[in-house]
Amino acid sequence: MKSSRRNLWGLVLFFLGVLLLSHGCATEQAAVNIEGGLPPDRLAYYNDSFDKLRADLWEKSQLTYNKAQMANFKLADMAFENGKLLIETKTGCFSKGGLLTRYAFGGDFDIQIDCHMDFLGGKFDMDQRAVFSLIEKDKEMLASDQTFAELLRKPGDRKTLFHSICRTGGKFKRGRSIKLDDFHGTIRFVRKKSKIGILYRIEDSTNWNKLGRFNFTSKDLKFGFVIQNFDYRRASIKAESQIAATFDNFKINAADKIVEEEI
Repeated sequence: MKSSRRNLWGLVLFFLGVLLLSHGCATEQAAVNIEGGLPPDRLAYYNDSFDKLRADLWEKSQLTYNKAQMANFKLADMAFENGKLLIETKTGCFSKGGLLTRYAFGGDFDIQIDCHMDFLGGKFDMDQRAVFSLIEKDKEMLASDQTFAELLRKPGDRKTLFHSICRTGGKFKRGRSIKLDDFHGTIRFVRKKSKIGILYRIEDSTNWNKLGRFNFTSKDLKFGFVIQNFDYRRASIKAESQIAATFDNFKINAADKIVEEEI
């Protein structure tokens, strides 16, 4: 009898453990269900495999944060190789490169992008950052409310911090954070009404992991991504090495509407 009870409790604990694991590493549906959203053939126009720069879809991003950075700034190199976008920072200066959509997402949406980034070990007089952001349309970058996922390795760190943050009204709310070495995978943003979910999956995995969920905004949003060797506080830099990342397969899984720029 006692043996049977022990076996029963063992099964209960086993299935409880499986339930907890599945909660933290949930497999999400392929796309949000948007009734009356744009048809797939309409969305396909905005998908990008990064074979070349599509100037109708993207503008280059090169924001700096202070005068010292602007005085010693060089735009990162950008190249399209083997069907991927490669961005590499310059050495000896503040350097940054990335893309921002020329259009905005209205209503609910579900978007994703692949990223491969290997981080340098050792201590360098620079930061290593990749940032993926949702930004309010028609607002200056620094004044805009934002939700973003960031890969960050600070000078001397042995691990990369992967985390999510929401900034609204000048206040910051942090989501989940994990430590990793390099990142080879996919980052995804899903909005339903005013809630933003940020998910990721590691290359060759089918499981979407939750990185953050925020009450954000139902206003029109642009999407952008950059790599850079500095943050807003840095006033000097040596940057003796480049940092690099490749991006691929930007895809809109679903969207209520696309808001084009007025010409």
